[in-house]
Amino acid sequence: MADRTKEVAKNSAWLNGNDTVGAIPAIRSPADTEAFAKEQFDLYSKLGADLNLKK
Repeated sequence: MADRTKEVAKNSAWLNGNDTVGAIPAIRSPADTEAFAKEQFDLYSKLGADLNLKK
């Protein structure tokens, strides 16, 4: 999987696709990906609560 991830990180079509939508590509380890996803979830959950937004 790590080898495939390295290939994707260098793939011009993938990089161009990220550029098109203004994304900042990030290739992380599974543990770092999990930590990042949790941080994002917590951030946006708090933001939603602070703005009194509900489903």
